[in-house]
Amino acid sequence: MSKNPNDLKKIRINYFSESLACLQREACRLGYHEAAHLLAVARETVEFPREGGAALIRPDPKP
Repeated sequence: MSKNPNDLKKIRINYFSESLACLQREACRLGYHEAAHLLAVARETVEFPREGGAALIRPDPKP
């Protein structure tokens, strides 16, 4: 496994994204469609800072 910080960041982001996707599918299966939509939005808007730490919300590109 690579120890390159950029590779580790990608792995961490992919793992987080897949976790959100799993929660999204389960929410949809249980009928929580609004929650599933919010999880989908979260997958598109959350990113990690360069040096680890808490997840950040990407700024909305629209003014």
